[in-house]
Amino acid sequence: MMYASPMDRRQHKRVLFTVEDGIVGLFNPPDNNSDKIEATVMDMSEGGLKLNFRSILKNSIKEGDRILLSAIRGSDSAQVVINVDSEVKWVSENQISDEIGLGIEFMSILDDDKQKISDMVEFWFLQKL
Repeated sequence: MMYASPMDRRQHKRVLFTVEDGIVGLFNPPDNNSDKIEATVMDMSEGGLKLNFRSILKNSIKEGDRILLSAIRGSDSAQVVINVDSEVKWVSENQISDEIGLGIEFMSILDDDKQKISDMVEFWFLQKL
C-alpha cells in the first residue's frame, strides 16, 4: 500500500522560514483575555502556517481551538495580514526549551489577504531557491 507524503497532500505551496528570516505572527489566545502573543512563523502557505513561541500559556492552547491571527509581519516590519480567524490543527510542546509549536489553518480569510500571503510565499520561495 502506498501512502502520500505530507508534501503530496498539501493544497498550497509552502515556504519554510528560519528565526533569522524575522517573520512573526501576532495572535490572540483562545480565551481572548490575555495579551497578544508574538510568535515566530516557521512555515506559511495560503492555507495556514506554523508558529513557534515560548510557552507562557502552559497547555492552554489545544487542537481545535479558534484563535485570531491579528498580523503577520515580515523582516521589514510591513504588516501582511490582519484579523484572520484560524483553527489550531496541532500542538507540539518541547519540554526542554519551553517552546510550543502550533499548526494553524486559516478559516476565514479575505481574498485580498489571501493574495498578500500568496505573494509573500512566492517572494520567499524564490529567495530560498
